[in-house]
Amino acid sequence: RPIPTHLFETYAELGWEAGPLGYPVAFHTVLLEGDVQAFEGGVLYRKYGQPGFYVTGMIGDRWARMGYEESSFGWPTSNELHRPDGSVEQHFEHGRIIWSPDGVTGLITLDGPDRIVPDRL
Repeated sequence: RPIPTHLFETYAELGWEAGPLGYPVAFHTVLLEGDVQAFEGGVLYRKYGQPGFYVTGMIGDRWARMGYEESSFGWPTSNELHRPDGSVEQHFEHGRIIWSPDGVTGLITLDGPDRIVPDRL
Protein backbone atom coordinates (compact mmCIF):
# COMPACT_ATOMS: atom_id res chain seq x y z
CA ARG A 1 0.00 0.00 0.00
CA PRO A 2 1.31 3.48 -0.73
CA ILE A 3 2.25 5.69 2.21
CA PRO A 4 1.97 9.48 1.80
CA THR A 5 5.05 11.58 2.54
CA HIS A 6 3.45 13.02 5.68
CA LEU A 7 3.29 9.53 7.24
CA PHE A 8 6.29 8.11 5.38
CA GLU A 9 8.70 10.33 7.33
CA THR A 10 7.50 8.89 10.64
CA TYR A 11 7.46 5.36 9.21
CA ALA A 12 11.13 5.81 8.25
CA GLU A 13 12.04 7.09 11.74
CA LEU A 14 10.43 3.97 13.22
CA GLY A 15 12.55 1.64 11.06
CA TRP A 16 10.29 0.97 8.06
CA GLU A 17 8.81 -2.55 7.91
CA ALA A 18 11.52 -3.84 10.31
CA GLY A 19 10.19 -1.48 13.02
CA PRO A 20 7.21 -1.94 15.32
CA LEU A 21 4.63 -1.19 12.63
CA GLY A 22 5.55 -3.77 9.99
CA TYR A 23 3.86 -3.40 6.61
CA PRO A 24 0.87 -1.19 5.79
CA VAL A 25 -2.42 -3.13 5.65
CA ALA A 26 -4.76 -0.36 4.45
CA PHE A 27 -4.71 2.80 2.39
CA HIS A 28 -4.25 6.02 4.33
CA THR A 29 -7.17 8.21 5.36
CA VAL A 30 -7.08 11.99 5.29
CA LEU A 31 -8.63 13.51 8.40
CA LEU A 32 -9.45 17.16 9.00
CA GLU A 33 -6.23 17.76 10.98
CA GLY A 34 -3.89 15.03 9.69
CA ASP A 35 -3.47 11.56 8.24
CA VAL A 36 -3.89 8.02 9.54
CA GLN A 37 -2.86 4.63 8.16
CA ALA A 38 -3.16 1.10 9.55
CA PHE A 39 -0.13 -1.19 9.68
CA GLU A 40 0.39 -4.76 10.89
CA GLY A 41 1.59 -3.54 14.29
CA GLY A 42 -0.61 -0.53 14.91
CA VAL A 43 -2.16 2.59 13.44
CA LEU A 44 0.04 5.57 12.57
CA TYR A 45 -1.40 9.04 13.23
CA ARG A 46 0.22 12.29 12.22
CA LYS A 47 -1.37 15.65 12.84
CA TYR A 48 -0.30 18.26 10.30
CA GLY A 49 2.75 20.18 11.48
CA GLN A 50 3.41 17.67 14.31
CA PRO A 51 5.45 14.47 14.67
CA GLY A 52 3.65 11.19 14.05
CA PHE A 53 2.90 8.47 16.62
CA TYR A 54 1.39 5.02 16.46
CA VAL A 55 -1.33 3.56 18.65
CA THR A 56 -1.72 -0.15 19.26
CA GLY A 57 -2.94 -2.87 21.61
CA MET A 58 -5.25 -2.31 24.54
CA ILE A 59 -4.35 1.37 24.74
CA GLY A 60 -5.43 1.69 21.11
CA ASP A 61 -8.62 -0.25 21.84
CA ARG A 62 -9.46 2.08 24.73
CA TRP A 63 -8.75 5.17 22.64
CA ALA A 64 -10.93 3.79 19.84
CA ARG A 65 -13.86 3.19 22.20
CA MET A 66 -13.53 6.78 23.40
CA GLY A 67 -13.73 8.18 19.84
CA TYR A 68 -10.12 8.29 18.55
CA GLU A 69 -8.76 11.81 17.93
CA GLU A 70 -12.28 13.25 18.40
CA SER A 71 -12.33 11.97 22.00
CA SER A 72 -11.52 14.00 25.09
CA PHE A 73 -7.94 12.67 24.75
CA GLY A 74 -7.27 14.22 21.33
CA TRP A 75 -4.35 13.13 19.14
CA PRO A 76 -1.43 10.97 20.37
CA THR A 77 1.68 12.90 21.40
CA SER A 78 3.94 9.92 22.17
CA ASN A 79 4.38 6.29 21.31
CA GLU A 80 3.97 3.77 24.12
CA LEU A 81 6.32 4.34 27.07
CA HIS A 82 7.28 1.29 29.13
CA ARG A 83 7.37 2.12 32.84
CA PRO A 84 9.61 0.45 35.46
CA ASP A 85 6.58 -1.15 37.16
CA GLY A 86 5.74 -3.10 33.96
CA SER A 87 2.86 -0.90 32.90
CA VAL A 88 2.69 0.95 29.59
CA GLU A 89 1.68 4.59 29.19
CA GLN A 90 0.82 6.66 26.13
CA HIS A 91 0.36 10.42 26.08
CA PHE A 92 -2.31 12.29 24.15
CA GLU A 93 -3.02 16.00 23.74
CA HIS A 94 -5.31 16.14 26.77
CA GLY A 95 -4.33 13.18 28.90
CA ARG A 96 -2.84 9.72 28.94
CA ILE A 97 -3.91 6.12 28.81
CA ILE A 98 -2.13 3.55 30.96
CA TRP A 99 -2.16 -0.23 30.54
CA SER A 100 -1.25 -2.50 33.43
CA PRO A 101 -2.02 -6.17 34.11
CA ASP A 102 -4.96 -4.89 36.20
CA GLY A 103 -6.57 -3.14 33.23
CA VAL A 104 -6.53 0.04 31.19
CA THR A 105 -7.07 3.48 32.72
CA GLY A 106 -7.68 6.76 30.94
CA LEU A 107 -6.60 9.97 32.67
CA ILE A 108 -7.36 13.54 31.65
CA THR A 109 -5.01 16.22 32.91
CA LEU A 110 -6.72 19.17 34.55
CA ASP A 111 -5.46 22.14 36.53
CA GLY A 112 -5.06 19.82 39.49
CA PRO A 113 -4.98 16.08 39.93
CA ASP A 114 -5.65 13.90 36.89
CA ARG A 115 -9.27 12.82 36.47
CA ILE A 116 -10.03 9.16 35.65
CA VAL A 117 -12.15 8.88 32.49
CA PRO A 118 -14.76 6.08 32.50
CA ASP A 119 -14.51 3.59 29.66
CA ARG A 120 -17.18 3.67 26.96
CA LEU A 121 -18.17 0.27 25.61
